[in-house]
Amino acid sequence: MRESNCRVEEKLEKIDVKVNQIALDAELHQTTIDKLINNIQSLIEHILWPVTGQIKPELLQSPKGLQSILTKMENLQLSLRDDYKIRRKRAESPLPIAEKSTASKEKNTKASSSTKQS
Repeated sequence: MRESNCRVEEKLEKIDVKVNQIALDAELHQTTIDKLINNIQSLIEHILWPVTGQIKPELLQSPKGLQSILTKMENLQLSLRDDYKIRRKRAESPLPIAEKSTASKEKNTKASSSTKQS
């Protein structure tokens, strides 16, 4: 029985290491995408916007113009950050299984103490 428990614990440790690595990779990817969006917005605002304003000003406010692209980029960045925060909160929240096992341990402790007293 102990060997079986040891093997299960080893497997759980391996899974935990993999999950932590995947979480780190996801965080790095999210940060990279966030920085990329910032760089693209900066490129549009500081280079493309002035050039487009001099060459073809009507393109700035058109539905297919730079303003609509900037708005879409801002929305994308906000949803990326919000989605990441939600997933991060979910990952940091305690598992409901752990709460159930704690509650069952408390019940078992109470039951065993009441039988000992009788």
